Formats: sequence, structure tokens, C-alpha cells
Amino acid sequence: MSIIVWTPALSVGIAQFDAEHQSLLGMFNDLFTSIGDGGSPEQLGELIEGIVNYTNRHFAHEEFHLTKYGYPQLEQHKAHHRRLSDEAAAIQSRYAAAPDSVPIMDVFMFFRTGLIRHFYNVDPLYTKFLQAHGVS
Repeated sequence: MSIIVWTPALSVGIAQFDAEHQSLLGMFNDLFTSIGDGGSPEQLGELIEGIVNYTNRHFAHEEFHLTKYGYPQLEQHKAHHRRLSDEAAAIQSRYAAAPDSVPIMDVFMFFRTGLIRHFYNVDPLYTKFLQAHGVS
């Protein structure tokens, strides 16, 4: 079941980043489905780990391109990535250590809200800059 659906409003206008964002939305939907199906703590932990790992790879990919072309707000963008990555890693760690002590819907809502808000509000700030450098 898809609770989060890709819409053009989420597009940053860079095909490779949009594809990565769509993959992450699919992973969020997989987590939500697993929660609804009563997935085991191990299964949910693996899904959380997958989201965290993919997100970190995606952030590194964005930062590579932003660094390559000298994005003027690079440090602010990287700082936002670090905050999200650190919070996601902390959630993952707490869940791995004691799944019963971390409400799984809170984990899902962090990913859904925190990351989608980043896609929607922060990532579009680099669109025109990268497009001006031939990245589309």
C-alpha cells in the first residue's frame, strides 16, 4: 500500500535526484506496509537500516554535485544533511537496541516528515544552480 505518492510538487528538476527521492518514498511505503502487516522488529529494523543507508548515499551524491560546481550554500545544505543523518542514525540505533521502547509509527513519521520536508523545502534551492551548470 502506498501512503506516500510521488507528485510533481516533490520534483527538484534534477532527474537523478528525483529518481533517488522516488526510491526513498518507495522505501517509506514499504516500512508503512510492514508496520501495518505486523512486521517483526527484525524486519522493521532492516527496513529502517535500508532507509538510513540509502539516505546517506543520496546525501553524498547530492553533495558531490554541489561541491563539484561550487554551490554557494553548500555548507548550509551539508549541515541540514548532517542533522537529518544524525537524527536518523540515533533513531536507528535506539530501535536496534530496544525495539519495544521506540514507537515504530514515530520512526515512520520522522522519515516521512523530515525527509520529505527536506525534499520539498531545501533541495529545490539548488535546482537552478545545478541546471545552470548542465545538470538536469
